[in-house]
This record gives sequence, structure tokens and C-alpha cells, in this order.
Amino acid sequence: MIKQQCFFCKKKVGILRFYCKCNNIYCSKCRHPEDHSCNFDYKNNGRELLKTELVKVVPKKFEEL
Repeated sequence: MIKQQCFFCKKKVGILRFYCKCNNIYCSKCRHPEDHSCNFDYKNNGRELLKTELVKVVPKKFEEL
């Protein structure tokens, strides 16, 4: 069995481990992206997600009476 350890501080992590979007495992202290200087681009990921999820709304033209 491979021992799991934090990618940033090399502390052993047991059951309580956190997976980041940068494909690494972190302890509870280093789990936030600001704490381990994450290289994943959250901003562009959010933009791409909005492009795929949002639907453009186009109003129907009004008919004149």
C-alpha cells in the first residue's frame, strides 16, 4: 500500500485527504488553492463552464395590431 502524503508540505494524510483540481492530494492545512499555490486556472474554467451551460435568450418580435 502506498502511503499518501500532502503534495505541498509532505505531511502524512490518512482518511482525511483533499483532492484539488490540479490532480494532487493535500492535507487539511494546505487544501485551499491559495495555500499551495495551485496552478489550475479557475477563471478560464468558470468561463468555459458558463459558455456551455448558459443559453442565449432571444425575444420574439412583437406583431403589430
